[in-house]
Amino acid sequence: MPADHSWDEEFRILRTRLWGHVTIDDIIRDALKVYEDPRIHTPVQELIDLREVESTDVKISDLRNLVQLNVSYAERFKGRHQALVAPTDELHSMAQAFATLSEVHLWPHLSRVFRTLPEAEDWLSSAGSEGNESAG
Repeated sequence: MPADHSWDEEFRILRTRLWGHVTIDDIIRDALKVYEDPRIHTPVQELIDLREVESTDVKISDLRNLVQLNVSYAERFKGRHQALVAPTDELHSMAQAFATLSEVHLWPHLSRVFRTLPEAEDWLSSAGSEGNESAG
């Protein structure tokens, strides 16, 4: 499966990495693993790294279904800040659509899309304390 995650308890950051050809099934399988992981709890800063994704067949309807799945776990991850790193135009557009759908359905969940890892890490480090609204 071209998706995995790791949890850093000290910094309370969930890192999700996707690579190769990614399908919605890959994303959902990893999301369910996160939701079932008892170590992960609020507050959560999440970094989703798409830099190694080579291709995807994920559609807008898939993203809507993913957001609906996330809604069913919203109370557990209330107030999550999520940074998505999407360097290509295709991935950036897809990630931006996901971020927008997430915010509409999971308010006060904050999602932002960035082109580079340092930008995403900087935003995550300040988002929790400042409510930073800037995007990359």
